[in-house]
Amino acid sequence: DAVAELARAHGMAQGNGEPPRVLGRAAYWTGRALYLDDKVSRAIEWLARALDHDGSLADAHYLLGQIAYEAQSPDRMASRFEKAVALDPAGNPSAWFFLGEHYLNTGRDAQARAALQTYLERWPESDFSTDARELLAKIR
Repeated sequence: DAVAELARAHGMAQGNGEPPRVLGRAAYWTGRALYLDDKVSRAIEWLARALDHDGSLADAHYLLGQIAYEAQSPDRMASRFEKAVALDPAGNPSAWFFLGEHYLNTGRDAQARAALQTYLERWPESDFSTDARELLAKIR
C-alpha cells in the first residue's frame, strides 16, 4: 500500500509542477519502499528517477550502492558510495566503512585508511567500529 501511495504522491507532485528536489524525494521514498518490499529492480528504476529529478540526493546514491553491494558488484557499490559521501559526508555512515573495506581489498591502502579513520572519528561506537579498527590494524 505504501508504494502505491508514494507513487501517487510523486505523480501529484509532478502534476502540480513541484521543483526537482521535491520530485526527487518523492521518487526516492517510492524506491526505498520498493527496496524494503524486495522489489529491487523496480526500486532501482525509482531511484534512478529520483536522481534524474535531483542528482544531489545522497540517500538515493547510497541505496543504489547498497543494492550493488548486495548484488556483489563492488565497483558499482564504491562509485555510488563515493558519490553519497561526497554529497553528504555526515549521512549514511556505513558508506565510509564499506568504502574503506573496498579500498583495502583493491590495494588502495591510503584511501582505505582515510575512509576507515573518517568512519571511526565520526562514529566511534557504531555498527562496524570494531571491524573498522581491525581493518585499520591490517594497514598500519
